[in-house]
Amino acid sequence: MPHVNRVYAPRVHNAAVASVKTVWEVVADETYHGLHEAGLPANGLFVSVQGSGIVRLGESDRHELYSVDSPQFMFVPRGIPCSYWSRSAVNWKFFYVEFDALKSLETLGMTYSRPYDLPVSGPALQHCRRMIRELAGHSPEADVAAAGEFTRLLVYLARMQKHLEPGRPLARACGEAKGQDDAIRRLLVWMERHVEGRHGVSDFVTVSGLSRRQLYRRFHRVTGISPKQYFLALKIQAASRRLHATPDTVAMIAERYAFADAYHFSRAFSQYMGCAPRAYRRMVLPQSVDGSEASG
Repeated sequence: MPHVNRVYAPRVHNAAVASVKTVWEVVADETYHGLHEAGLPANGLFVSVQGSGIVRLGESDRHELYSVDSPQFMFVPRGIPCSYWSRSAVNWKFFYVEFDALKSLETLGMTYSRPYDLPVSGPALQHCRRMIRELAGHSPEADVAAAGEFTRLLVYLARMQKHLEPGRPLARACGEAKGQDDAIRRLLVWMERHVEGRHGVSDFVTVSGLSRRQLYRRFHRVTGISPKQYFLALKIQAASRRLHATPDTVAMIAERYAFADAYHFSRAFSQYMGCAPRAYRRMVLPQSVDGSEASG
């Protein structure tokens, strides 16, 4: 089953309340990889309901990896480089809420950037589904109602968190840390510097100095996915920034990042981002002009 993203957003944002920016209902398969190198655009809340995923916080050579299992929740502040992907045999199902006012968490005495168990997940799921139901109404009244549901969700999670121990990172990569996998670190840095090229496994083997078998085993141990999946995710994230920041057409971006053509780029982009390139551009730049772009 391909992964599914359903997104719900209010029509207006009321600065007087702790507003919900968007609520995503995600069913992530092994191809799914969310990647935000420049940091999340808004504060985020993961509520994991089935399967498990990996959340990486920090730069490629200075980060922590967390397992987010089910049922668990995790807050991630805006601006922190973040990537996440499914790690389980079954699809990873989770709600992802973008919100303003991180101070609301601090007021409630909550901590973030660590996963916590949900001993009783039902109330959290109900709040998430009610937010979606309200936002689907697309009215100012619904926006306020969704903000109220989010506030109730925060209060519930704050009460849970007081009695729970946070999850510990699966792994750390922190510069000169003892035990760091230098071969994989070197390859990760190389991938980011050569994201515009057409490179494959043979190049990754050469750069890392490892055998193909060692490469796959050690790369998966650090990142949770294969080198090919990771490199493609870097390309998609770089392409998404160009869709946001430049008037380049889909065809131009496909060529820049060494995709075979606009069709193959659009297909890969849709698999990772949950929507076609032109749809993504309309979401992030509602006033953008994209009539000259290749179909996507």
